[in-house]
Amino acid sequence: MTTMSTVAKVSTSGGDPSNPTFFDIVSLNLVAHYVTGGYTAIAAQLKAVLGKGKTIVDVACLDGKGYVIHYDLTNDKLICYYAAYKTGAAADGPLIEVVNDADLNAVHCVRLLVISQ
Repeated sequence: MTTMSTVAKVSTSGGDPSNPTFFDIVSLNLVAHYVTGGYTAIAAQLKAVLGKGKTIVDVACLDGKGYVIHYDLTNDKLICYYAAYKTGAAADGPLIEVVNDADLNAVHCVRLLVISQ
């Protein structure tokens, strides 16, 4: 049996009416001219949809439309990755960030799970 080296509970939600945790699913369309390091100022856009006074705890991508999308909470960036495949083979290495100035304008309805308090 293979086990993880470190497993730790990060947070527990519910049970505290004075500090509730919210789970919202947000849909967004990516835009042209991706910048290396990710789209910036995402939190402000998410908070505009979620409502006033919420603090974003974490964001997870539910459906990246073929991309692996990661939200960097510390730097407030949405970073897009893809897998490189050799013809007829499995991925030949770790995920690669989308190239600078890539046009992702056709990537619509990306679904994110936003956890906030």
